[in-house]
Amino acid sequence: MEKQKEYEKYMKQVTDGFIEMQGEITCNVGHKSDNSTGFKIVIWDGGLDYKIELDGGLYIKGITMDEARKYNGKIALKYLKENSLRYDEWFERYN
Repeated sequence: MEKQKEYEKYMKQVTDGFIEMQGEITCNVGHKSDNSTGFKIVIWDGGLDYKIELDGGLYIKGITMDEARKYNGKIALKYLKENSLRYDEWFERYN
């Protein structure tokens, strides 16, 4: 395996991303009232790149923390499944 280190770095990026996507999902956006809470939502369209954005509107619309966690968990699982590759698959795709 001539590029084992690069493959390990890639898989670490995938697993770190999976973990980050399921991290703490709320934050206070500058005020101490409950109306200032926002959910961190995963934005991912495929590949390795994703964003985690704050969406205060979801809290105001009545989305619960549990619903936001389920959404982020679903996206994280898709991310992990799409990007987890055996060494030979990774080598063929990226080299």
